[in-house]
Amino acid sequence: ILEYRTNKDVSFTDDYMFCFASLYPKECIHYMTIDNYVSFARDLELVSFDVKSILPFHENIDLIRSFLKESLDALKTVVVCLKEYQIKNFLKHIDLPYVETNEYDIFPQKLNIISKEIMQGFIYQDLVVLSDKDLFHVKASKKSYKTNFKYASKIKDLTKLSIGDYVVHHVHGIGIYNGIRTLS
Repeated sequence: ILEYRTNKDVSFTDDYMFCFASLYPKECIHYMTIDNYVSFARDLELVSFDVKSILPFHENIDLIRSFLKESLDALKTVVVCLKEYQIKNFLKHIDLPYVETNEYDIFPQKLNIISKEIMQGFIYQDLVVLSDKDLFHVKASKKSYKTNFKYASKIKDLTKLSIGDYVVHHVHGIGIYNGIRTLS
């Protein structure tokens, strides 16, 4: 090993994964809350991320319709993000003017319907974004293993096994019982 290392080792002259100078931020943004507010904060340029969450509507179409109408009357831009198959059903129940668009062409102060799946909706300034999880009661799907062998039990008596029976071993898997032999 030592012989290989002395023959093949080359002195490393490049930078490693990063240069320490690149770790220093060029612009500094301070995130402040009431708890850590200090007197010098008045002199800083602060960015506000005052995002509000949306309470779920649980498929109450009247509540959804009134929320959308109130938001549009307040001149807010409403974006409803649904899956493709949910859009047609949603539009049947909403009696409001809407625009079907994509996430890059959002029309201000209108009800925008886009085919996109997002985790959760939010309200940020004049933007209201709704997801299917906010509008509908979405159940988490439980995946179960489907098999024809619903009734199984541990072998308690080997004399009840017949040659040719299917057996399952916890390490080796499925096999066919061929009898018991003594190995020497």
